[in-house]
Amino acid sequence: MKNLFSFLVIVFLSYGNLSAQDKTFGVSVGYQYVGAVVDGGGFSGFDGASGYYLGVFKNLHLIEKLSFQPEVALSQSFNHSESMSHIMLPMLLKYEMTQGFSVQGGPLMGIALEKSPGVKSFGVAFAIGAAYDISELLFFSIRYAFGASNQLEDQVFPGVTGRYNYFQAGLAYRFL
Repeated sequence: MKNLFSFLVIVFLSYGNLSAQDKTFGVSVGYQYVGAVVDGGGFSGFDGASGYYLGVFKNLHLIEKLSFQPEVALSQSFNHSESMSHIMLPMLLKYEMTQGFSVQGGPLMGIALEKSPGVKSFGVAFAIGAAYDISELLFFSIRYAFGASNQLEDQVFPGVTGRYNYFQAGLAYRFL
């Protein structure tokens, strides 16, 4: 599965022929918290796991204050003796509110690298967040993603829904 991540990073970084005026790319790393919310069938519950993410991004400036920022990140979370690994694919629109401060939002797709019984390996969430430039090359970002798709298979868990919500905070370095 790490080969899949490597392949996606290579495709991502070589995908640079869009007609955007200004392009930058970089790397990001940070803390993440994944919360699983389960509801239905007379049961309601929440469980979470902390971890990290490591990824690459490309920022494609569309118009004066608006840009498109696709990312590819490897995400790992740990809960007791268990771990979860995902490839995260956020596709965010980024709006620069003031010099050095921006807000962002858009869909986030997640692909599980390990198959768990009764859990789907692909999910969709909607992410919102903000970023603050520490310098021209370094910035801090924070984001929260609301799970939009049911991650539980209906045959295994009839009438029960499960969604992943994500909180991420990290640093990113731009290569200009």
